[in-house]
Amino acid sequence: MSGYPSDLTLRAKLCPRNTVGAIGTSQATTMSLTTASRFYKPYPPGNVKLNSLAYASWPASTSGDVTLSWTNRNRLTQGIGGQLLAQDDATAATPEGTLKVEVLIGGTTKRTWTGLTGTSQVYTLAQRTADDSDLTKTVQFRITPINGSYTGTVRTTPGFVMG
Repeated sequence: MSGYPSDLTLRAKLCPRNTVGAIGTSQATTMSLTTASRFYKPYPPGNVKLNSLAYASWPASTSGDVTLSWTNRNRLTQGIGGQLLAQDDATAATPEGTLKVEVLIGGTTKRTWTGLTGTSQVYTLAQRTADDSDLTKTVQFRITPINGSYTGTVRTTPGFVMG
């Protein structure tokens, strides 16, 4: 099978066969699959941390400002020569595009930073209080990698209480 030149919707019918015979194409149900150019989509960041704590040590609550940090990943430069990098590898790559970081409080987006090319974003307690003065609701970060018209896999962090 060869690849397709661009995104499209494929339609196919599966005609299973067994010792009794095969189902006819007129009896088979048409199925559709829309391709999504995954090859072109930027990788999400790796090694995401909150106040220098890795995912396994992510706090249930924190006080004061928080720093969300990550390691950039690049689908064009990582894996060259068969060298694959682990998700938590601290080696910084040149970002392929930019990141959008959103703050969700109680599941609702309250703040957004776009066009990020660095490896961290600070969310202050003053911003948290301005976004929603109820400091008992959980805070989450949503990280979206963007490269031109392509959006990579969106990651949402675990929730924590910030006060």
